[in-house]
Amino acid sequence: MTKPVVALTLGDPAGIGPEIALKALRKRNLCKHVNLVLIGDPFVLESIAPCFSHVPNLPHFSSIEQVADAGTYPCLLNLNHRRFNISPGRLDARCGRISIDYVKEAVRLATTGKIDGIVTGPIHKQAWAAAGSRFSGHTEMLASASGSRDFAMAFFAKDFLTVLLSTHLALKDALALLSVPLLERKVDLTVRALKEMGIRRPRLAVAGVNPHAGEGGLLGDEEIKFFSPAIKKCQEKGLNVSGPYSADTVYLRAARGEFDAVLAPYHDQAMLAVKTLSFGHATNITLGLPFVRTSVDHGTAFDIAGKGVANESALVDAIEKCRDLIRGRQGHGSKHPQ
Repeated sequence: MTKPVVALTLGDPAGIGPEIALKALRKRNLCKHVNLVLIGDPFVLESIAPCFSHVPNLPHFSSIEQVADAGTYPCLLNLNHRRFNISPGRLDARCGRISIDYVKEAVRLATTGKIDGIVTGPIHKQAWAAAGSRFSGHTEMLASASGSRDFAMAFFAKDFLTVLLSTHLALKDALALLSVPLLERKVDLTVRALKEMGIRRPRLAVAGVNPHAGEGGLLGDEEIKFFSPAIKKCQEKGLNVSGPYSADTVYLRAARGEFDAVLAPYHDQAMLAVKTLSFGHATNITLGLPFVRTSVDHGTAFDIAGKGVANESALVDAIEKCRDLIRGRQGHGSKHPQ
């Protein structure tokens, strides 16, 4: 089987992204099953040299065509930004700008079929804002850049998928977004993703938004207005979806194997479960894109940037999951979501 070509963006240069990228390359078995193309700049990798006794000498290319012709992996696709001094752990609009450019290039390559998938290094949202970005994170930018209308942020942890109904929104805005059609669309995305992972009949659970899933309306009516009608519609289509369940137990039930996925109504409910169960070993997946995209479950870790102590395990997991999802899509007979 041909090894998939995966682009790995370095993330914010002032964070731990470049460090964990080079550390991941030291895993000998990793590159046996995937061709990695790092997207970044040589001076960014040079800036973390003090973190290593020996910095890998990656071949540099200026275009993906040169990479393909050479067939030399892993390698660096040099975007040739103007050099500047990088201060580890410091917010810098310049770092925000080039980390945005890394993602844009990866999306361009993926949407034109030059690569098979993307793994993104951690970015700093404030640095993106300082650079003038209107996006609150990777998920929203990737969806916009690829023209994806229906998409979802998801995390694979403890052998089940957690899918968010909304992304980086204030709680009041996330609740205002709830609707029957929204939940139906997220269920469809989740079912498709799980089938690409090899699960023929996915079992989905929907977490309630209120304590005890609303207690029949005593503690809130979102479950009655939105969740129950949507679940019924999904069941009528033959999908194995149930709930809404009390959020204080449904993730534990999924971790014990009762469900393949849990749909969460807002960001922090999902992330509390994901990071408690699998911090450092969960993989961020964007559903609904015309290409596979995964990432780590952590941020730029400015507090330890430049110290050489960052752990690359989550990035290795993200690369391996990207590879598996690419193969799953190919085996499922569809490169692009329907």
